[in-house]
Amino acid sequence: MIELKNVSFSYGDRPILDNFSLTVPNGQCVCLKGPSGCGKTTVLRLVLGLLAPDSGTVLGAEKPSVVFQEDRLLNGFSLKTNVLLPPLTDEQQAKALLLLQEAGLSDALGKKVRALSGGMKRRAAIVRAVAFQGDILILDEPFNGIDPENKLKMAEMIRREFLDKGKPVLMVSHIDSDAELLNAEIFNLS
Repeated sequence: MIELKNVSFSYGDRPILDNFSLTVPNGQCVCLKGPSGCGKTTVLRLVLGLLAPDSGTVLGAEKPSVVFQEDRLLNGFSLKTNVLLPPLTDEQQAKALLLLQEAGLSDALGKKVRALSGGMKRRAAIVRAVAFQGDILILDEPFNGIDPENKLKMAEMIRREFLDKGKPVLMVSHIDSDAELLNAEIFNLS
């Protein structure tokens, strides 16, 4: 479960969250929506422990899987190296290779990331997070740049590997249809 209780957070004199509470139950997805600057990415950073709340409590997980808004891939390395870069067990590495095939990326394993399309990079970022097999999954605009057919494949992968296994998923998306792919409950921040 992911839980924020009565969380307040400010950047200097600028309050972002005030007495904010949110629960993402195991096996469910919640999608944060709202205008730019309302605190969506701040909530994700608090859950990941990248930021500390001014007050309140945040319960995340010791081993989160994350798809950041940016792909965070190393352009000079191959696709395969990028996906296997986190400390993965042999079992996780084997799983990663299967997931790359499922994502339609097995023909690009040896290509440098800089040579891949935006959609291919995005799918690689998702595969890397899923292969890590964290306790929770954090997604920041996960399906940007991915064509509709591949969005369906990636959403199915996330459902099977996280939601169906009783793990919570917290995402940010401005696109309702992306949230619907994961049967997400919409939580509007304003």
